[in-house]
Amino acid sequence: MKKETKEKFLEFCKKEHFNISNETSKQKEAVFSDEKYVIPAGAGSGKTTVLTYRFLRLIMDEDIGPIHSDEILTMTFTKAATANMKSRIYNALKLAESNGLIDKEEIDRFSNAEICTTDSFCSKIVRLDSIRYGISPDFGIEDDDDYSTWVETTARELILEK
Repeated sequence: MKKETKEKFLEFCKKEHFNISNETSKQKEAVFSDEKYVIPAGAGSGKTTVLTYRFLRLIMDEDIGPIHSDEILTMTFTKAATANMKSRIYNALKLAESNGLIDKEEIDRFSNAEICTTDSFCSKIVRLDSIRYGISPDFGIEDDDDYSTWVETTARELILEK
């Protein structure tokens, strides 16, 4: 990230009460990593905040971009966390746009952003090629036991394909 852009990003984060210098080294690493990143942490540990600012940083970083809001995959485990994450990221993007840090285009593109639960993303992938896996495209997940078995079987098949 260019020095000037990083300074603007850090100033924006501080203004919005996310002072990266106060965060743990893992949280800083998550925000500034250009690689795929998993943030394993318990409830109330700041995952959504970290993901919100990581999302914004990816859009702002000219060194790796352009990356648009509808090109970033963001997954979590619950529908409630997904709704919260969508809202927080959208609000951060609106604030960034009103501060001249990003273009309005990012707000417009955000409606197509892939922010979802892990299971809904996996279901979407399987539905795209369900016949190949011997599954009806309109399959449903009955309960946790069925879901666990399905995920295990599907993951094993996908891994063994490569």
